[in-house]
Amino acid sequence: MIRRSAAVLLAAIVLAWSAAVSATALTEQDLVGLWYGEGYQPTWDTEAEWLVERHADGTFRAEYRIRRQCQIEFEQIETGIWWVVGNDFITLTETIDGKTVYPPPHTYRVIARRGETIEYLYVERDVSYKATRAKARLSRPACVS
Repeated sequence: MIRRSAAVLLAAIVLAWSAAVSATALTEQDLVGLWYGEGYQPTWDTEAEWLVERHADGTFRAEYRIRRQCQIEFEQIETGIWWVVGNDFITLTETIDGKTVYPPPHTYRVIARRGETIEYLYVERDVSYKATRAKARLSRPACVS
């Protein structure tokens, strides 16, 4: 009886998950490429800019920069892996500035896709972001004082 109940529960979970992953679900291809964004970063409790390159092989490289009065105050490079589940993409950082790290994965829920722009929510911290697809690896926009 317990085995049957466990099997029914598992089947219900699988069906619920399948229903959540609709035909309009995000695909890895939607996010592959170079993305630029700027906004509040809870890790540093300040505004930052970022340039993230997600590769089709499931790896990523993210460059973060904090500026104060047009001067670079802080830079950090993260690398790791990423994947998509439904309308969420999950990242697992493996290195920060070349040093191996072991943080928990981060979940980002895509709220909207408009042309070359995505809006997404950092689920664990309830912070919204917007990023725009970059055509090529160019320098970040100039600082306007």
